[in-house]
Amino acid sequence: MTLLLINLLGPFEVTLGREPVTGFDSDKVRALLSYLVVEAGRPHRREALAGLLWPERSERAARANLRRALANLRQVIGDHSAVPPFLEISRQSIQFNSASDHQLDVAGFSQLAASAGGTPAAIGQLEEALAFYRGPFLEGFTLAGSAAFEEWQLVSREALQREAVGALRRLASYYEQLGLFSQALPHARRQVVLEPWDESGHRQVMRLLARSGRRSEALAQYETCRHSLATELDVAPDAETETLAERIRSGQLEQETVQLADRAVRGYELRERLGAGGFGVVYRAYQPAVKRDVAIKIIRPEFANQPDFIRRFDVEAQLAARLEHPHIVPLYDYWRDPEGAYLVMRWLKGGSLQDTLAQGPWSVTAAADLLDQIAGALNTAHHRGVIHRDIKPANILLDEQNNAYLSDFGVATLAETVHLSGISSPASEIGESTGSLEGLSAYSSEYISPEQIRHKPLTPAADVYCLGIVLFVLLTGNHPFLDTLEDDLLARHLSDPLPSVCAVRPELPEAIDEIIQRATVKEPEQRYSDALALAKAFREVVAAEAPEISRAVEVSRTAVQSPAESENPYKGLRPFQEADADDFFGRD
Repeated sequence: MTLLLINLLGPFEVTLGREPVTGFDSDKVRALLSYLVVEAGRPHRREALAGLLWPERSERAARANLRRALANLRQVIGDHSAVPPFLEISRQSIQFNSASDHQLDVAGFSQLAASAGGTPAAIGQLEEALAFYRGPFLEGFTLAGSAAFEEWQLVSREALQREAVGALRRLASYYEQLGLFSQALPHARRQVVLEPWDESGHRQVMRLLARSGRRSEALAQYETCRHSLATELDVAPDAETETLAERIRSGQLEQETVQLADRAVRGYELRERLGAGGFGVVYRAYQPAVKRDVAIKIIRPEFANQPDFIRRFDVEAQLAARLEHPHIVPLYDYWRDPEGAYLVMRWLKGGSLQDTLAQGPWSVTAAADLLDQIAGALNTAHHRGVIHRDIKPANILLDEQNNAYLSDFGVATLAETVHLSGISSPASEIGESTGSLEGLSAYSSEYISPEQIRHKPLTPAADVYCLGIVLFVLLTGNHPFLDTLEDDLLARHLSDPLPSVCAVRPELPEAIDEIIQRATVKEPEQRYSDALALAKAFREVVAAEAPEISRAVEVSRTAVQSPAESENPYKGLRPFQEADADDFFGRD
């Protein structure tokens, strides 16, 4: 399928299969597409569309113009070859087909903004919604002589701007509740730019600046507010704004101890936001009780309060907490409440493997070290009956010495649970043999095994497949199926072998291609027997090519030992016993 992408928030932009759509005969054709796709919930009579766009013409001439515009529109968007077609056309009416393969930024923005929850756990969803809002609806677009269309455009623009202002206000407020004033400030400022006469927006900016220790800037914002109100509305600031300004002048606001982070996450002081995903947001936090930094993943309440999630959360979290290995990110704590579910993990300062790939591929020796460490972590998990299901660079974290740690054990399983319970929209099917793809958005489509796509029973071989793709990315810096649309990407996982690593890096030995091909063969039983076998095969190739590297032959080092041989200082959530005294540091 070829995706038709229609962006109306900001300047008019249309792409088909990632190529810009040109060839519109006139702005009337652009206006016709815009109106049909935004008002896609109902059919539109031909005479009404003709009158909307050509009010100055006779009915007969207007309908003739509509026919020509419609023919041009169908041609430029490829409607004749689309299955299903983008337009549903009859003698009497025309309607945009909501079931066609398209994406409208207006719909994406409104749906995400409306469904975002009412707690700070909705931050990720609101940011995703606001990413759609590039600017005013049909910015810079006018249709002279079509007053009814321009009125529709104005009404739509104002309604969408109100939605954007509301989403920005909520997002800034949630960050403020968490004590993350610097993250809140850009959203509050953007709100004021959209509606400079709204005092509540000005007050939010003033408050955030003052709480960030920027008193003079907060007072300058008050003056901006006063000037805007005088210019736009010829009024003075209200009593609430004046009171806030006085509290800022006196330093009272800065002196108040606002422990807002404790309202959201018990016992932890949230610091900066590290990232967001489809299920929640990750923060760096400080745990005063033991004086350490941690990472906290907050899962959004609309997922965390699903019955299937509730039923499995404790089981999955306990399982993840008991996976003890030097290269598995330890789970320190977890709990669930009406505002979300919380997972507290070790914070690793080196970021993720995904972050490092922006600087290019890794050397073969560094890749071998990482592969050994992650294979050892997976080996431990697999021996305990746990399949990760979501091996990808974003889930491999690094310390300051570039040692690798596998994260998000149990989270992938929980993600699958909430998606299969009907939260996500089913993806399109890729051929009859694949079965339903409902629930696949729980995973990254770039790193997913064929058996996951087909909803077949999973074995450790699924993780081996994903690890083989990670190895390809490590050595080349790019995904093997780069620049592939999502539906096509799933199809390629099912049928296409990975391309040659040596084609990208000719200096590498051909044996590396053979290793990656075996790790990512489509039939699970034909892959390496386990992750350690993959790591060992790769290490042996590296050793043969670079025998002077002293560590090259140390295949039996701690990271790739069997679980029984590995010694792990982390105790997970088990009670400490007297024998654990040497591994316990902190309060007496």
